[in-house]
Amino acid sequence: MNSAPTRSACGLLLLTLGLTGCGASSEAPAVSDGAEAAQHSRYLPTPDPDPFYAPPTPLLALPPGSLLRSREVRFAPLGLPLPYPAWQLQYLSTDVHGRPQAQTAVVVQPLTPALSGQRPLLSYHFFTDSLGLQCQPTRQVTGSLANRDTQVETLEYLPQLLALGWTLIFPDYQGPDAAFGVGRVYAPIILDGIRAAESFEPLGLAGRDTPVGMMGYSGGAIATGWAAALQPRYAPELNLVGVAAGGLPANLEASFPAFEAAASNFKLAFSMLIGIQRAYPQFLPPGLLNAAGERSAEAVKDGCGGATTDGSAVPTGLYSDYLSVEDFYATPGARQVFPLLDLKQAGVAPSADVYLYHQEDDELVPVEETAALADHWCAAGTPVHFQRASPGNHTAGGALAVPGQWLYLLSRFAGATEPVLPPGTESCN
Repeated sequence: MNSAPTRSACGLLLLTLGLTGCGASSEAPAVSDGAEAAQHSRYLPTPDPDPFYAPPTPLLALPPGSLLRSREVRFAPLGLPLPYPAWQLQYLSTDVHGRPQAQTAVVVQPLTPALSGQRPLLSYHFFTDSLGLQCQPTRQVTGSLANRDTQVETLEYLPQLLALGWTLIFPDYQGPDAAFGVGRVYAPIILDGIRAAESFEPLGLAGRDTPVGMMGYSGGAIATGWAAALQPRYAPELNLVGVAAGGLPANLEASFPAFEAAASNFKLAFSMLIGIQRAYPQFLPPGLLNAAGERSAEAVKDGCGGATTDGSAVPTGLYSDYLSVEDFYATPGARQVFPLLDLKQAGVAPSADVYLYHQEDDELVPVEETAALADHWCAAGTPVHFQRASPGNHTAGGALAVPGQWLYLLSRFAGATEPVLPPGTESCN
């Protein structure tokens, strides 16, 4: 565990010089081959009109996770105000290339004691799956109904406040450019949000001793998995005791064809093309989109869940309908970037206990990719519990995974020697 002074000195150097790492603490998950310097991200979202989201100018040379400002907000999932104290935090984090950025999260305080004793902190990750900033988590938990997909998750986190007494944090993990699909963007934002919450005095948490958990499904599982995998390098001082991820797209290259084959989900696949190029411009260089692709990119760049915002029809069909090439997967950008989006990275694995849930009949996210990830992490020494469940498709798994995730996290927060797991779960380490 690194001391706070060490992390502060490291963070100061990192942010002042734009470095990607410093010792064993706050090592940003940057992969920079220079390609991003020659190109610029396009189809960026319209900036949020609320000045709270705007970064201070200049950004202070402080360690990642440092609080920049806060304000009280109304906790109103589904647009219904609830009496739980809530605040929006702006804090310092790093982007995918290790550069400093300001980021936001909403923290919510329970009204009852935690069943597990010491109050835990759960970082909850929606399957945000959107390109517009109005679709992001801090908007959704403070009254917005713009992202209809995230509204179905309300019953997945409210019981944790009502009955379990967990403090919740909802980070805008896709970042200020809403880089949908890029786990390397998500991870530092999540981990620095936890740091910020632990230091935010009104929450009354136990600082670095706070038991921390993470939870997410599908797009939210990308966030959960990447944050867990990079935590030992980026934020080793966090007391991360449990990670629950369901329907995890561990290898996006394997999932892209499935999304293309499912007509109702192609809009998400097309949006993910745009989201990934926001972090890695070489993924979709100028000229790769044809005229129809350019029009659709402009139409979806502020949308929620793949929707358009100009009244046009959502993208549907095949990638080749929107590209100037027949085989997108063979393009130089795809061959360079797809490996960066695969969670099976050499030398990268969680040190915390992990529970993975996946439907055997998942039609969008191949279960074998999660199985391969479980094997990869097991070989690295991670305690992994993997449940292959059946029957049910990807959508059904979003609901079916929840009871097991709750019980697993509750047992981890309670310090149980063996976590509570659904029947049939296989474990290693």
